[in-house]
Amino acid sequence: MAAVSGQSEQVIRARLRGLAGEPGALKQNMRRPLCRRCMAGKGIREPVYCYLPAHRTVCHRHRRWIGPLAHTLDNQLDLRDCPQVLRAARIHWRLANRYAELDLRAALGDARHMLIYWAHAEQREAAAILQAGLHAHVSAYPEVISIAATLLTARPQIEHADGSTLSASALLIVRIGERTTTHHNDDTPVEQWVQHHRLESLSDHRRQSDESPVSSTNARTRSAISRSRRIRISSVAEREESRRDQRRHGCS
Repeated sequence: MAAVSGQSEQVIRARLRGLAGEPGALKQNMRRPLCRRCMAGKGIREPVYCYLPAHRTVCHRHRRWIGPLAHTLDNQLDLRDCPQVLRAARIHWRLANRYAELDLRAALGDARHMLIYWAHAEQREAAAILQAGLHAHVSAYPEVISIAATLLTARPQIEHADGSTLSASALLIVRIGERTTTHHNDDTPVEQWVQHHRLESLSDHRRQSDESPVSSTNARTRSAISRSRRIRISSVAEREESRRDQRRHGCS
């Protein structure tokens, strides 16, 4: 394996130990063959299957799709005429390195939900997001990534903004239109997303504020108890010292 991958044996051992994790974590990865051209360059003609993370979707060296649904070598689509897919794969990689896995996965799910809603609302039954199969998945991929990136970028501003939900959703849908070059008149899914995250943020703040006074009170109580103990110890020491002085004077 070290010879095939070009990695050291130490790195290979570390990666294999990672496969011994929780089954739920392994489900987030997908068993797919590595790029056939990369393997051919090493003299390997048979498919080499690996558990790849979700953001490993493209071999940029050979411009081949190795992402979800590429279960065989024949599924590794040629992307030389699809610059938007290659660009989306780079953005996906950067998002995976910048955001927590759960946050990225949630944003991708929200992006798909919005696209499905708009496809039905606008009666675009032929939209790629509504279709099944590899080609449809790859066709919808750039738009999904663009919307997910927009949501992740906007989330901190949305959660801490003081404006209305309607104004925030209107601004966000404009940003989505700019990134995807597709404009939507119905902002219902965006408004729902904004409202959900604001309520979630408000709930978190309330929980923190409820916990903070308790922690502060406990800290003050512990400090007062500590001071009281120090005072008692000091008083006992002073009384003991006074008794010793009295005994010394009595003996003299």
